[in-house]
Amino acid sequence: MIAIVAAIVFGAPGPEHRVVFHDATVRAEIRYRTADEPLRDHGEDQPPPSIVTGQLTVDAAGRRRTYDLTRLFPTRDVPITMAVSSVDGCGATAPIVHKSHYLALEAIIGEKGCAPIATIVDLSNGRVAEDVVLDPSWPHRFDAEPESFVGSRAIVTDVQTVSLDFQLGSSSPVTAWPIVIVTAKDAVGRTHDVSFDARDVTGSSATAATVPGLLPSVGQPIVLGKIRNRDLLVVRYFPTQRVLHLSDSDNQKFAAAQTPTPPNIATIAKRNALFSLSYAQAEDGRFDAAVGTFQKMLALETDPTLHAGEALILKRCLGLAREVRAGSRTEAQAAALFFKHDCAPG
Repeated sequence: MIAIVAAIVFGAPGPEHRVVFHDATVRAEIRYRTADEPLRDHGEDQPPPSIVTGQLTVDAAGRRRTYDLTRLFPTRDVPITMAVSSVDGCGATAPIVHKSHYLALEAIIGEKGCAPIATIVDLSNGRVAEDVVLDPSWPHRFDAEPESFVGSRAIVTDVQTVSLDFQLGSSSPVTAWPIVIVTAKDAVGRTHDVSFDARDVTGSSATAATVPGLLPSVGQPIVLGKIRNRDLLVVRYFPTQRVLHLSDSDNQKFAAAQTPTPPNIATIAKRNALFSLSYAQAEDGRFDAAVGTFQKMLALETDPTLHAGEALILKRCLGLAREVRAGSRTEAQAAALFFKHDCAPG
């Protein structure tokens, strides 16, 4: 027997696992089965068996609701295991946590290392918040090319924060794992709930200095969608995960709370971004674009020694450009020389 979930191929599901949680007002139960990925060669880094089937049942406020566990977590994209304890939870500490009128399900993404992930269920209305990535403009202030973003607009109607515990092993200190929950309405009046890990942007537990107030702001627009040309520069755990863009006003609030970047560091960051882009363009066979970007990078170089060496590379590249225009080389041939040999003669 083989269970196929989208692009991930699993072996036979194992026995059913059961997790039960209850307190004075909520009772929740998770039942799930896991399976290995026999067709993938992970070597020593092979992840543990992933969830392939399961359901969550929640009893709260006199009502019972049932959810498909494979719709609460991205099991079709990456291996997912339940966070049974903090010992091997990669930061997650418990499978089920009740905070305010929310139920948080904590799990582990086992892909190229591991990371915790939380799914938030609103107990008052039963809605599940989509896990997204907050992507303010501040981290991209030095990007070498504009983004290609496709998304849908909505107006924020409510913002809440749930603070979970984060612990890398039972001997490590417990720190805050802040999850921001955003409710918004789109142009036709549909309600959307999304949540994001505030540490995606701050790099540590969120404070008022790093994520000022509750962003995004109520009444402000947000855009939810995909970035087509910046996948490696946005924190993203799985392929189908969407990103959340703030309004111009909220982006300004976020930027105002960040530590200003010294001019010399900003110049280095811009230069490095242009350098990386030029080589990426050359690798794609776009020689003219690569040379143009390399020229912009050279204009920012303040080290005389580096400038002299890079100016020589640029001179060789411009010579190749003339050969391309003359028809003695193709752009792809020139791009290969740019990428592999710094425009050295072929």
